[in-house]
Formats: sequence, C-alpha cells, structure tokens
Amino acid sequence: MAIIKCEYDLLSYKLHIGDIVIFGANEEIEYRVADTHLVNESGSNSKIFKALDIERYEFCTKHYGYESNCGDWPECDYVDMAALTRVVRALYININHEFGTEETKMEKPNTQLEKNALAKAKADAIEKETEIKAQQYGSAMKEFIQVEREARSYRKQADELKDKLGITTNEMKELF
Repeated sequence: MAIIKCEYDLLSYKLHIGDIVIFGANEEIEYRVADTHLVNESGSNSKIFKALDIERYEFCTKHYGYESNCGDWPECDYVDMAALTRVVRALYININHEFGTEETKMEKPNTQLEKNALAKAKADAIEKETEIKAQQYGSAMKEFIQVEREARSYRKQADELKDKLGITTNEMKELF
C-alpha cells in the first residue's frame, strides 16, 4: 500500500487497490483506492471535484478515455488502475494550477497522517485477511462434515452387509 500526496508520486507508479490518496490545498481530503473509484470514508466521494469546481463525469470521461457517468466518484472499468491513475494525476495538476504553486500542502510530509493511514490500512488488511481465512475455514469444515457423514454412511452399510453375510471384519476386508 502506498500513500500518494502529489502528482510526482505517480510519475512511475500506478495506483493499486488499498492505496491512500491525499489531496490538499486549503484542507486535506483523503481517499482510499477501490476497484472502480476512490472512496472518501469521511465524506462525499465527489468532494474533491466540488472543491475544484470540476464537472466530475466530463473530467473522468476525458481522463479515463471512455465514458463514465455513474457514482459520486465516476467509476472506471473494473480494476482499471491505469485510468484511475490518470484521473488522480490530472486532479493534482489542477490543484497545482488552481493554487499557483508546485509546492502545495499535499506535498509536505505529514507524519501523523501517514502513520494514521498506515495503521488504518494495516488494520483493514488484517480484518480482510481474517474474514477470508474464516470463510476458508468455514468452507473446509463444511466439506469435512459432508465427507465424514458420507464415510459414516459407508461404514454403516458395510456393517449391515457384514451382519447379513455373517462374516467377521477381517473376512469382509478380504472380500473387498
């Protein structure tokens, strides 16, 4: 997981699901990268577009390279991280242009914010991994119980057959 604070962070890097993107000039707006858009977990996903007075669908359609017309943060194609990266880079360029400086608040390191973002991302990753493991464990247990029931059924059938034939367990083993 990466923390993106300016357009320069994206020169040789493509966004990944779970990355944190921080926009800022007068205030910082933090987003988490999802599979089709960016998510502002403390407010509206369209907040950065409103702050920059940008028509979001038109802007994203232009930078995605295809039409996008749904969502507070207009959605790209599923897991099209290259398209999301182009939009984020273009937003940073707009912020720099809007505020007339290359060195904006978003470029200054904010270690506490970075620590908080890392801690939250780590906690989210652990929670997601725990959920995945719980699902895997549940599936494995269901399969085990099903196989165990099937095995008991076969054992019961074998015992009934052994009793019908009036033979011992060893004699039964020799037959099969």
